[in-house]
Amino acid sequence: MSDEQETRAEIIDVDVDRWIRCAVRRKVEVLHLNFSYNPGDGPPVGVPYKLPCHVFSNDSIEEMMLCFCSINANRPIQWNNLRSLFLYNIELSDVLIQNILSGSPLLAILRLSECNGVRILNVSSPNLKSLALCLKSGPCLELSAPFVETLEISGHIEKYCLKSVSSLVDVQVNPEGQTIHDEFQTMLQGLLQSVRHAKIIALSTRCLQVMSVLEIKMPPTSSFGCILLELKTSLTKWQLPGLKQLLRISLTLETLIIRIDDKPCKLSLDKDLLPKYDFDEVNYWSSMLSFPCLRRTLKTVKIFDFSGGSSETALVEFLLKKSLVLQKMIIYNTTAEYVSQHSAFTSNDMF
Repeated sequence: MSDEQETRAEIIDVDVDRWIRCAVRRKVEVLHLNFSYNPGDGPPVGVPYKLPCHVFSNDSIEEMMLCFCSINANRPIQWNNLRSLFLYNIELSDVLIQNILSGSPLLAILRLSECNGVRILNVSSPNLKSLALCLKSGPCLELSAPFVETLEISGHIEKYCLKSVSSLVDVQVNPEGQTIHDEFQTMLQGLLQSVRHAKIIALSTRCLQVMSVLEIKMPPTSSFGCILLELKTSLTKWQLPGLKQLLRISLTLETLIIRIDDKPCKLSLDKDLLPKYDFDEVNYWSSMLSFPCLRRTLKTVKIFDFSGGSSETALVEFLLKKSLVLQKMIIYNTTAEYVSQHSAFTSNDMF
């Protein structure tokens, strides 16, 4: 940044400081500050906005969003009425994040997206129930959150180490990366083991691809305790073994939600594994035996963005044939936003 640009940025900061002070004096309950400028797909450019000291102590703000801001870690924080906090592209530290947590006693929702610098995140407050994390760089994060009930994890799975998440009810896992190497497989497998007791589990296409590799190499023996499973998948051969695995290990599954993903998901596999995928994805389910959840617990199936493809149809027919206690199957096509439940068909309608 040139000297002229720095001077201009300082002038703008003074104006913004004044505007924020005016808003805070009026007891605003929602404060969103976004100073991110990104002309491409990379990180923000320029100098982060320095959060003024008068914001560090506030009793009126209930929701705060800070993007590309600089927070002084040495100043005490008192956000006594803050319920929701969203931080994006913020340089953090273990000390700073603990100051934020201890100074926000009513905080219930916390989201950290591309915030570097935190190595240990210890969420000890029983009020904080929802946590979303997206890490793409920086050190590995060790998470202890015994009271968190809703957890969303995205970005680079290698960056997470879950120590205590015993109260989890709802978890969403969306890893990034194109190469499914051994370390990636091991990390994701360990992460899923840590959250397998959750009642609601949502997994992305990438998760299914990794679970397909694990299913082919050595099928896991531990089970999931979820009653609702939501999957994003394109139902290609690279994901079908993972879907089979999930149906097999989800012994108490009652609701299955599938969102068809028509976007290509690049995949780089070990050449030794490629022969294991030499099967016809259309006929994959035709000779498949049933699973415990299909015989005993699965009652509802919802499929979104159904286009009528052969792989999609094959899965629908398999579920209808094998789901002995199925009560409802609802299919939403790619053009209709909503399909009435009265138009849904069940296993008794078709077979």
